[in-house]
Amino acid sequence: MPASLGTRIAAGAAWMVIFRLLDRSIGIVSIAILARLLLPADFGLVAMASAIIAIIELLSAFNFDMALIQNQQTTRAHYDTAWTLNVAMAGACALLVAAAAFPAAAFYGDQRLGSIMLWLSLATWIRGFENVGVVAFRKELKLFREFQLLLTKRIVTFLVTVSIALAVRSYWALVLGILAGSVSGVGLSYLFHPFRPRFALTARSELLHFSKWRVFDNILNTMATRAVDIIIGRSLGPGPLGLFGLAYEISYLPSSELSAPINRAVFPAYAKVASDQARLREQFLDVLGLTALLTAPVAFGITAIAPLLVPLLLGDAWREAVPLMRILAVAGLLVSLRTNVGYVFLALGRSRLLVVMTAARFGVTVPALVFGTLYFGTEGAAWTILGTSVAILPITHFFMHRVLGIRWTEHGGVLWRPAVGAIGMALAVSEFLAWTEQGFAASHAVLALASAVALGIVAYVLFTSVLWAASGFPQSAEARISIALQSFVGRQ
Repeated sequence: MPASLGTRIAAGAAWMVIFRLLDRSIGIVSIAILARLLLPADFGLVAMASAIIAIIELLSAFNFDMALIQNQQTTRAHYDTAWTLNVAMAGACALLVAAAAFPAAAFYGDQRLGSIMLWLSLATWIRGFENVGVVAFRKELKLFREFQLLLTKRIVTFLVTVSIALAVRSYWALVLGILAGSVSGVGLSYLFHPFRPRFALTARSELLHFSKWRVFDNILNTMATRAVDIIIGRSLGPGPLGLFGLAYEISYLPSSELSAPINRAVFPAYAKVASDQARLREQFLDVLGLTALLTAPVAFGITAIAPLLVPLLLGDAWREAVPLMRILAVAGLLVSLRTNVGYVFLALGRSRLLVVMTAARFGVTVPALVFGTLYFGTEGAAWTILGTSVAILPITHFFMHRVLGIRWTEHGGVLWRPAVGAIGMALAVSEFLAWTEQGFAASHAVLALASAVALGIVAYVLFTSVLWAASGFPQSAEARISIALQSFVGRQ
């Protein structure tokens, strides 16, 4: 890979990771505040509405931004057409959300959902007007600008949501926060990029041809993801759904806050080297190794500190989330390790394979979720998600072997050291917390948590370093991070 491209990829990934860390820091503060102002049922109500809306919005899930990034010959006509189609589809979805509002309330047996969905339909319509020009930030790997845009939008949403929650202390804070995020997203997109879209449909054939398989994939993927919200909400009610939803959000830190920005940054690079299978294969394994090295300690760290983290962050009313978080954290790690595969398929223009893989996941997940939730409640749903994530691993490997010829030994070669190091770290942290429970009063819980996190970082670095040395210092994610740290220290 050319040095300039590699440097731009690394810089872009770094900015996206920094954004996600800042975004999650804001999110944690928001959760800590809102969990004390609102009830689990408040979160559950909005989750019920969001699940129905997400399914309706699948009708517009063409992901034209992916088409614009993958196509190296785009013109203004492509951008104008993408914006026009986004506006039209957002309007149609907003009308469908409004029409479904009161039938959805009857389905769940809670009339409050009707008014919630009417307000959220407005958010759906507004989002369609976002400036499509900001896609160029990703296409041209100018991700610092996207970092600024996304962070500003997040701060606005946070301030509005928390301010309303302090004033009214009801689920309306969450609803109006979503609406504020949509409005600010549109305004900021035009402030940050000079492109001014015009109504046009001249490039519709090209865009729709690339994106047609994305629609099928998004439908299956969203339904598999949102099935748990619908099943828990319908069978157990808003309270258990709110509890599960918050545990899910915190536990999926590895996939949503670390792997997602890495994937976002590397997809344009995959598109640039898609014609060279050897380089694409090398780049995929590099990214997989880096993702594992960063996400494994977070996932296993959550499983170790959950009993202390939940009461401190959310309060005693949320203690039932502890076992859910421990299970879902491991599931989130497995998700983070497979999401990058889809971007390889998209870069190669083989979206059909992604649909087949997602269909397999859907066929395994949804029936199992119904059984697990109905018979074993929220904990059964959590175990089902983990079990299906494990079951999907051989399917994922089969497709990567078929597309890039990657063998099990190559997959395992970049994964085993982070996995072993993270498990060792989790065991050390668990033993430390068991000791502090005997030696410190409850008032020292914050100190115990901070000490556990510090111990976890040191233990993980030590374990993975020893394993890397024992392996003969291979050219891997550990090597890349070591070189980057040496370069940083040398500049100081």
